[in-house]
Amino acid sequence: ATTYLASLTPILAQLRALGRRVAEDNKRSKGKVAERRAEVDESRLRLQNLEYERSQLEGEIRRCKEFVSVFQDIELRDLSEFQAVAPEELRTEQILSDPHSLMLARLEYELIERQQ
Repeated sequence: ATTYLASLTPILAQLRALGRRVAEDNKRSKGKVAERRAEVDESRLRLQNLEYERSQLEGEIRRCKEFVSVFQDIELRDLSEFQAVAPEELRTEQILSDPHSLMLARLEYELIERQQ
């Protein structure tokens, strides 16, 4: 029986060593999984933040497009008449090529006319 136990001792030591190695590998693997999980969670959070920001920007764009300005109700001279009678500084090529600048120039001309 003693010789039998003596022959099992090296095998038992090998099994314990293998058990420790498996436990260490398992611990390392769990650490790697935890790191990857943290990366995925961080990426998911960034994605959610970007999706929220996108929806907010889309909402702002929609509100801007739906915005009704009082300037839309002001009756201005039509464009051809404006181009014919407005002062030269209000109808430069740069102003006429930009819709926003053109609207500002037409409003400015309307104000000048009303003040006279």
